[in-house]
Amino acid sequence: MKRILFFTFMSSIILISCNLFNSGGKKPAPQPFPEDMELEAKSVVASNNEFGFDLFKKLYQDNSAENMMISPTSISLALAMTYNGAEGETQTAFENTLHLTDLSRDQINTIYKNLQNYLKRTDPKIRLNIANSVWSKQGTNVEEEFKKNIREFYNAEFHIKNFSDPSTLNTINNWVEDNTEGKIQNILNKIDSDAFMYLINAIYFKGEWTNPFDVKNTYSGIFTNEEGVTSTANYMTTSMQANHLNNDIFTALELPYGNKDYSMVILLPNENKKIADIVDQLNDSNWNQWMSSFSRPELNVHLPKFKFKYKQELNDVLIQLGLENPFSDAANFSGISKDSPLKVSRVIHQSFIEVNEEGTEAAAATVVQVGVTSAGPPNVIKLNKPFFFAIKEKQTNSIVFMGTLRKP
Repeated sequence: MKRILFFTFMSSIILISCNLFNSGGKKPAPQPFPEDMELEAKSVVASNNEFGFDLFKKLYQDNSAENMMISPTSISLALAMTYNGAEGETQTAFENTLHLTDLSRDQINTIYKNLQNYLKRTDPKIRLNIANSVWSKQGTNVEEEFKKNIREFYNAEFHIKNFSDPSTLNTINNWVEDNTEGKIQNILNKIDSDAFMYLINAIYFKGEWTNPFDVKNTYSGIFTNEEGVTSTANYMTTSMQANHLNNDIFTALELPYGNKDYSMVILLPNENKKIADIVDQLNDSNWNQWMSSFSRPELNVHLPKFKFKYKQELNDVLIQLGLENPFSDAANFSGISKDSPLKVSRVIHQSFIEVNEEGTEAAAATVVQVGVTSAGPPNVIKLNKPFFFAIKEKQTNSIVFMGTLRKP
C-alpha cells in the first residue's frame, strides 16, 4: 500500500510600509477569555511562544549569516489544524513538540479559536486578519469530525477541487494572495499528481507606529555587520519616551503600534556580544522576565529602514524538534482519512518584511499539502548593527512574528 503524505508549505510575508492605515471605524472591544479558561489560554500562548523560540533557534544555527523571519502564530495554527487529524503516537508527537501535553484536544481547539478572535479585535487602530482553509482532492474521503473541527474552531473554509485541473493551482494561490492583501503570491508552483489535501493559514497585519518617525529626519548612515563589513542604511530618528532595558547581553527597545496593544521589541547586542548570544537565551521564561523589567526613559532612537525576504524548508528542523513520527511511514492521520495512510512530507516557510517611518504591514501564510508518495540606559539608541526583533500582542503576550536583521 502506498503511503500518503502531507507536503507542508509555510510562507510568511511581513511588510512594514509608509501606507497609512484607515481603520474604517471603531471595532468592538475584545472579549476576554472565559475565566475558567484563562489559565489554559495563557498556557497555550506560552506554548506557542516556546515552540517559536525552539524553531527560531534551530533555524538560526543554520542561517546565522542572513536576515530571517518566521511567524510562530501562523506555523502553530497550521500545525494545530493538522494535529486535529493525528491519532496515537502521531498525536503525542504534535503535543510534545508544540508544548501542549497538559490539555485535551477540545481545550486546545477552543483556546485557539478564542485566541484568533482576540488577536483580531484587540486594537481598533490595528488590522489583523487571520484566515484558514482546507483544499481536498475531489474523490477522496475526509472524516466528518475533522471537517467539523477545522470549521468550528479555526473558521476554516473547506473546498473540494479537481487537482488535475490546472486552474486549481491558481485558485489556491489566489486565495492566499487575497487573504494577505497581495503580499504572498504564487505560494505553490504546482500541484503534485499524488496530492491529497492542502491546509492553509494566512495572517495579515497592518498598523501605524504610535509615535511615527518624521520622514524629514531620515538620514543616510553606516550599518556594520558582525564581520565588520559596513554598508549604507537610511536611518529613521525620533525622540520619545519608550520602554527600555539594558542587561549584560543586549539593549532592548519597545516601539508600540496604534493604541499600544501591539509593539515591536528590538534586542540589540551589547558591544562585546552577537545576535547568537541573544538567540541562545530565547525562551518563554526569559522573554517574560525581560518584558516585565522595562524602564521608560526619554530616548533618541535611530532605527534603519529595512526590507528583506526569507525562505526555508522546515522539514529537518521540525523532525529535530520532535515531529519525526508525523514525517514517517508510522504516522497515523486516520483522523483525516481512514481510507488513506498519511504522513507529513514537506514544510516551507517564506517571509518578507519592510520597515519605514509610518508603521507596519505584515502578512503570513501556511499551506499544508497532502499527497501520495513514498550598562545603564543610554540617551541615544543607534540600531546600526545586527539585531533581533519581534512583533507581539500586549494582553496575551502572543509573539506574532520574530526575526533577525543582519543587513538592511
